[in-house]
Amino acid sequence: MEGNWKTILADILGEHNHRHGRRDKAVSALTIQQRGDRLFDCFEQLRELGFRLDDPRHIAERHVQALVDHWLALKHSPATIQTKLSHLRVFAGWIGKPGLVKPAVEYVTDPAEVKRVYAARTDASWTTKSIDPEAVIAHLRAFDPYVANQQLAQLHFGLRVKEAVMLRPWRADAGAALLVDDGTKGGRPRVVPLHSQEQCDALNYLKTQVRTRNGSLADPALTLKQAMTRYYVVMRAAGITRKGLGITSHGLRKEFANRTYFELTGVRSPVQGGPPIDRVVDREARLRLVEHLGHARESVGTAYLGAVLRSGCVQGSGAESGAAELAPSAPSAQQAQSKAEV
Repeated sequence: MEGNWKTILADILGEHNHRHGRRDKAVSALTIQQRGDRLFDCFEQLRELGFRLDDPRHIAERHVQALVDHWLALKHSPATIQTKLSHLRVFAGWIGKPGLVKPAVEYVTDPAEVKRVYAARTDASWTTKSIDPEAVIAHLRAFDPYVANQQLAQLHFGLRVKEAVMLRPWRADAGAALLVDDGTKGGRPRVVPLHSQEQCDALNYLKTQVRTRNGSLADPALTLKQAMTRYYVVMRAAGITRKGLGITSHGLRKEFANRTYFELTGVRSPVQGGPPIDRVVDREARLRLVEHLGHARESVGTAYLGAVLRSGCVQGSGAESGAAELAPSAPSAQQAQSKAEV
């Protein structure tokens, strides 16, 4: 029957979808929703392609191949295809078919069609597109001051959307750094050093925007889910989309990343056309930046800054002064927590 496969899939998701694909831990509510939605999409697409799978547990290799062919025909990006295959791979493990879903390159004749490119080739920062973030945020303030404050936090501290919505500015103030521990990915707290007067001014301003010392940047009349939904509704209404102004809210994290790299090294990042610099200085800056952004892998830095330039090092380009700036270490999350609680 038409609805049977949906019931079966829902039951499987209910039993397994809260679990991480490889580790013995739970996943976030966002992962649960996205993985569930994409798996339903996959089986809907199989039916549209003529495969009448009444039981999703009967998925076979030919079905996966048909899906990949379909996604290629729709011109899905390599990243999208890899993500969908990852969800199917996890699903196959749930139903006792580990190994069913192979690496993406085994479904195509040209590996380039599914090769994910992690290094940024173009800069997604707002200023690179001749858009003044402060002006956009000021415009948003008249429409929704809560979302405007959240974007201000993203711009100056490199926060993810959920982190910005949940930020409690009074509690997060650790003196020379911002403690980020609400809404973080994987529940990992971190500290963002305050390098500039603009950052300090932004934090002091955000403190004036909350009603209590424990208040967050979210509208207190909304639940977290409602506040997150409101954020994206405002983004679309303001044209802050790829199809609108050609920018996204994630571009504010790119803005923060590239500005911080310049402050740490004295030169622009590779994606912004900067020159090669001493590899030690470059790597130290990337390591610190990745930590400030809340990532665990050094390689993630290439998605914000571009690939490492290996053609040599440039003397007298600002790298020496940048190296000097790298010397002071930021306080640990535990130290920042202690300061914030004083």
